[in-house]
Amino acid sequence: MNQNSRGLQIRNPSLTLYAFHLRHSLSEGSNQVKEDAEHLWEQCVELGKQLNVNPIASLKSKLVCYEGNPNFYNPTLEEKALEQKYHNKHSSLPLNLLEQTPILNFQVPTPPNSPECWGEFYPLRIHDTYAVDFTLRYNESVDINLLNQLNPNGYLLSSWMRPSLGETLLLFAESLNDRDDYQSLADDCVKALLSTTIASQVSCVAQGKLFGNPVFEYENEQEAPNQHIHLWVWLKPPSNSIDLPKETKYLLNLLMCRSKILFAYHQARQCYWQARQLYSQLEEKAQIFYNLPTDSAPRLEKLNKLLTNLSPIGFKYVRTLRDMLDSDSSILTNQKNYNIWLSKIDKKSQEKFSDDDLEFLKNFHNRTCLRHEQIQTDLKYLSPGRDMFQQAIALSRGIVEIDQAERDEQQEKLEKERERNFQTTVFAVGAGLSVGGIVISASSQVTDSNPIRLPFSPTASVSPHPFILWVFGSIISGLVAAWITWYITKYWQKHSANG
Repeated sequence: MNQNSRGLQIRNPSLTLYAFHLRHSLSEGSNQVKEDAEHLWEQCVELGKQLNVNPIASLKSKLVCYEGNPNFYNPTLEEKALEQKYHNKHSSLPLNLLEQTPILNFQVPTPPNSPECWGEFYPLRIHDTYAVDFTLRYNESVDINLLNQLNPNGYLLSSWMRPSLGETLLLFAESLNDRDDYQSLADDCVKALLSTTIASQVSCVAQGKLFGNPVFEYENEQEAPNQHIHLWVWLKPPSNSIDLPKETKYLLNLLMCRSKILFAYHQARQCYWQARQLYSQLEEKAQIFYNLPTDSAPRLEKLNKLLTNLSPIGFKYVRTLRDMLDSDSSILTNQKNYNIWLSKIDKKSQEKFSDDDLEFLKNFHNRTCLRHEQIQTDLKYLSPGRDMFQQAIALSRGIVEIDQAERDEQQEKLEKERERNFQTTVFAVGAGLSVGGIVISASSQVTDSNPIRLPFSPTASVSPHPFILWVFGSIISGLVAAWITWYITKYWQKHSANG
């Protein structure tokens, strides 16, 4: 093996990717997964192609949820596997997703004259989360500059690789010499491992000592899980001859809880800003109450339009607050689980390494309490807005109901008035027809021998035919009788209403 002997060297370095992706949310059952549930497996396949590692590139054919068919993702198969393994498909124990073996072991092709690179891949499902423990390692002393081959082209931190809940990179290496300052060695490892652009974005935010080995934690300032970079550099001094205990597997569960806490907090903050925007829309819509028209019809139109706009906004607002509460519950649950795994790690650590310092892990637990308090503060700030939505909707509906009742009352009065007028008209017409009929029936008393003599006739011997006279007389008498009847009826109705 040819190496640059003048370069800084480390022994047996390994780079582990802990990646976590949400399989289903609280609103979905275990058989109703999220639309992008298989994203993690698709990206692992792509990673296998980039590294030219066939066992990873053909990963889907080995996973339970594909059952040998890489083109058909069937999450219900996992429930059957849980039932077969634990005799209970609702078991809280993790499910290994590989059909044949718990871990895939493989060798990564490397350039000529380069050290051999080996790897392990362990996919599993923990409750509602898909998780991956993916490790690449050199089993010898190598130049520190070769660390970038464990993360070729930055694949492990590339944007297309990022799972929904986030990821953590853990670099473990043995120092060839005891040092007074392991921080500088950790910084050199970060620069060698990451691209210049990404390395400039991260900084050491905490350090501690775990299982007798110094640990340095690096992060960037991004809050979104798909942009957040989280890296541990764990260095083993030559003086520490004790191998890492098997309980380091607890780290996967600890880091998963950490990722879910950060994810939930990010979701809560997004909901907060969304609720603020909805609140502003409410304030804008509520201005209509100060400029309501005095006329009933335009007022009803404006209020009905306001109700149409307020109802969906109010529903979104309440749902946003509910999502914030769900995120807060998720934080509290994972905070409790984080503390459980931290206690197990602390117990194993103190058994052999009394000088271990886990404050950097405990500080995250303490900061989680602050995140919970922040969400509670946000909810207190936003809760009056929910009441305001309800009051605005209730007020709008109340005014609409009052206006509508008044309009209905007026309409009812108009209907009654029309009904009375119709009845009066019918009564008057009936009376007129009756009187006219009586008058015209008297025409039978008029004959040629008994003609009617009109005093106003120019000649007493010349007069109209008796039938014509009686028809004319019946019309006149009928109209007079109808008018008198209508007038008397209206007078009676008016005085009855006032009385």
